Amino acid sequence: VPDLKGGSPATQATAARKPTLATADNGVKIGTFVDDVLSVPLSAAINDNIKFGLAFWVKLADVAGTKTFVSIQLNGAGTASANKLLCLMFGATLQTRAVDVDRRAGVSSLDTNWRFCYLGIDCSKVTEPLQVIMSLDGNPGTVSFVNDTAWPATLLAGVTGNMLIGGTNTAGSGGPLVGSIGDLYFFHDQLSTADQVRLMQ
Repeated sequence: VPDLKGGSPATQATAARKPTLATADNGVKIGTFVDDVLSVPLSAAINDNIKFGLAFWVKLADVAGTKTFVSIQLNGAGTASANKLLCLMFGATLQTRAVDVDRRAGVSSLDTNWRFCYLGIDCSKVTEPLQVIMSLDGNPGTVSFVNDTAWPATLLAGVTGNMLIGGTNTAGSGGPLVGSIGDLYFFHDQLSTADQVRLMQ
């Protein structure tokens, strides 16, 4: 994953807080995070999108507390950048949160082994179990939903902003990832189970 800020390769505000890069035994490049974060500027073209997909390999140092994998932040009209969509581990559960309505979806359970995580969102689907699909190691899980509000009809209402990998802010606080991430993929659609398995290989 490139270390980007402001649309061009650059050192982050705190240079020492970039993840340590290495190569796994199978040749996959991995980044190890402690209180580190990568900030990637986003295009306004994603605003009010109804689909989002994310897949990655992760090896957590532990399963205590909250570990943030990806946070998408956008600026509202005249407001500071705020979290809109999160993918994280909470209570050993792979979870996504639509922050504006505080609707949460999760599937169990993560541990400290290498795991392949997948999240696919399509807000146009009729029911929540179809709108949000999640899996671990290519095995679809039963997604549980928390809080009374429904999953939103669109995602990422805002203007422009950043995607943060490894935290919810650039200060290394707010549930930072402690562990390693391997291949990281983003999609504009949901993947079938067969496609997820192929991506793992």
